[in-house]
Amino acid sequence: MISEKELKAFYKEKLEPQLNSSEESNDSSSNKQTFFKISVAGVVIFFFISVFTSFQIRLTVLLFGLSIFFSIFSILLKKASTPSYKENFKEKVVKSIIKFIDEAWTYSYYDKIRKMDYEKSNLFRDSADVYEGDDFCEGVVGQTRFKSSELHIQNKKVTNTYRSNKNICYDLLFKGFFFQADLSRSYSGSTIIRSKRYREVECFFPVVHVEDSKFSELYVVESNNLVEANAILTPETRRALIKLYYYHNREIDFSFTGKHLYCAVSFNEELFEPSVSGEQTDYDFEYIKKIYSLLYFNKEILQELNLTAEVYADEKDKTITNKNTQNDFQRNTQRFL
Repeated sequence: MISEKELKAFYKEKLEPQLNSSEESNDSSSNKQTFFKISVAGVVIFFFISVFTSFQIRLTVLLFGLSIFFSIFSILLKKASTPSYKENFKEKVVKSIIKFIDEAWTYSYYDKIRKMDYEKSNLFRDSADVYEGDDFCEGVVGQTRFKSSELHIQNKKVTNTYRSNKNICYDLLFKGFFFQADLSRSYSGSTIIRSKRYREVECFFPVVHVEDSKFSELYVVESNNLVEANAILTPETRRALIKLYYYHNREIDFSFTGKHLYCAVSFNEELFEPSVSGEQTDYDFEYIKKIYSLLYFNKEILQELNLTAEVYADEKDKTITNKNTQNDFQRNTQRFL
């Protein structure tokens, strides 16, 4: 991660001009809305006046009203053809920060992680009846390809009341940052690593005991393949997962499933939205620093866990070598006997 001094220099040179232009766009949009409201009120007032006046005055009012109508129509037409303030912010600011981290990364503010990828992670068991998201980012770190986006997932629940009426409500399954990366090897099972400091964790696979007090204070591990879980949870991996937990210091889950690593970080707030309070906008450095930190987490995960990818391969090779050595020893012993 770059220093705060470098980020401030980028903020002053690149982002502040973008932010100022976004604010001017927002002010212009706000003025158009105000003009629209005043125009509508004027048409209503002139309509009531025309009812109680002479024909000549009515004709004057009609022509005046038509001019206002066409003015409003032209404003609405222009508004429909220009990006919204939110779109401008994401295109100018969020995308600029992503390109600052890595020029080769791509960004789409309206796309999201595919639902099938979310479901393959095995991090969430309930059905995703409402699946929403945005701020899709994709790229490569080293030799590893990743995808990430913000997701907002809800589960629909239907209950019957005492009058046999159905009551429908939606429970929040997940809201936050979702990450997926390709792995160089494939796992036949799923190993799920869940943070437990801020919640009660419900496990669906057998719990894996980890003899690491610092790691066990933060995480509980479940897996349907104990051999793979032990291969994954090397000392290097555990140290990396502890570090990644404190990056955001909130609920964070990992899944090693198939040929992918998944990560889900829970947030209550919207992550990459423009900070708007009334008609004023507030883009201080700390706000931009937060967005940068969220986007850089894509790189942070892979920089930490890529170091352990070689460990997995080494551990696998050692296991195969030991098995082969043991089999050779048994064959030689049988031949000797």
